[in-house]
Amino acid sequence: MTIQLPSADTPSILATTTLPAGIQPTGVAINPAGTKAYVTNAGNSDPATSTVFVYDTTTFNQTTVTGILPSGSPRGVAVLPNGAFAYVAVPGAGSVQKIDTSTDTVVATIPVGATAFPFGVAATPDSQFVYVTNLFGNQLRKISVATDTVVNIIPIGSNPPVVAITPDNLFAWVANTFSNTVNKVSVTANSIVGTIPVGGAPSGVAISPDGSFVWITSTFANTVTKIDAVTNAIVAVIPVGNAPQTLAVSPDSSLVYVANNGANNVSVIDAATNTVTSTLTVGANPIGVAINASPDQVWVTNNNNDTVTVLTPSVTVGTTLTASPAVITLNTMTGQFVIPLLSATLEETVSGDPVPGQTVSFTANAVTGPLPLGSAVTNASGVASLTNVVVPPTALTAPTYTAAFAGAPGFDPSSSTATLTFTG
Repeated sequence: MTIQLPSADTPSILATTTLPAGIQPTGVAINPAGTKAYVTNAGNSDPATSTVFVYDTTTFNQTTVTGILPSGSPRGVAVLPNGAFAYVAVPGAGSVQKIDTSTDTVVATIPVGATAFPFGVAATPDSQFVYVTNLFGNQLRKISVATDTVVNIIPIGSNPPVVAITPDNLFAWVANTFSNTVNKVSVTANSIVGTIPVGGAPSGVAISPDGSFVWITSTFANTVTKIDAVTNAIVAVIPVGNAPQTLAVSPDSSLVYVANNGANNVSVIDAATNTVTSTLTVGANPIGVAINASPDQVWVTNNNNDTVTVLTPSVTVGTTLTASPAVITLNTMTGQFVIPLLSATLEETVSGDPVPGQTVSFTANAVTGPLPLGSAVTNASGVASLTNVVVPPTALTAPTYTAAFAGAPGFDPSSSTATLTFTG
């Protein structure tokens, strides 16, 4: 295991941890408690390399699921929202395997088509059903968790690698790589209710936790398409890195993480502005991505160098600094120019709560250039102040001064400018 601190160009990440995986790690899913990450290793011709690893998300200790079929080449994986079981697509065996998450042992094997190549897996929010895509069969199969049997087979587009279920448990969204479309499937009617054309080779699908939008990667187009989940209208097409594969949306629906298989990095999209705000370096040919809400982590499988990258995003709070107007006076007793009071208040932008214990610097904006006036630490009310600051005559040329907070762990930087007036 290696841990790398972030460079200056990745301010949103506190640390990057690289973990050894099996051969060709592909799918990744986090259990609801946030304590385990399940990673499928597609393997090669050696049956022993078809494995599913389980990582402790705190210690990063790794164990192996017992009972995965040899040469099964496991791909997609999903954990039920109730946490009881995980389901893994094993295309080499034409099956889906059910894992008891309390023991990490396979307890059932469900046939879904010997030559259909099951690939993508998603669970319904009520933990009653699991959906699996048949890559070669052009089908979506619905599996009952209670009986471990296929209860519906739904024809869909060509070569579907992934599926995602809406939070309201009404629709399944399926990307069809060869059709260049996305299908919206009613989970009650078990039929397609919408087909939306997207960019070339759609390969990943994710749904915002608030249910508002569906996000689709297009591998050949190097884009992510944002779709309104209600109207089925395309809202935005966002350029990302080379050959994007899968993607995941943050728990608050504000950020989208995209694994760019051909660029060895992850694009981070601001869901409000539909723009890429940062690009994070990971391992070779990233293919799977999942978000752990607690602890705050982004897990990425690197298919070509047999590793998993764990990104730990920083949690920062926006701040607002408000400087108060100040004056310069002449002390007739000493002949000195003095600023009786410099004051600025630092608050959290959203909550308005004061931010105590932080350093604020004060600078006069003189015609001759910036003139440092000193610094102070915010008190319990978030106020930083300096009194009776003696300044040189050049300060009289400054119409304003600036108070600045450089930022600190957990807090974004901010600054404010106020008037500085000579009153004589």
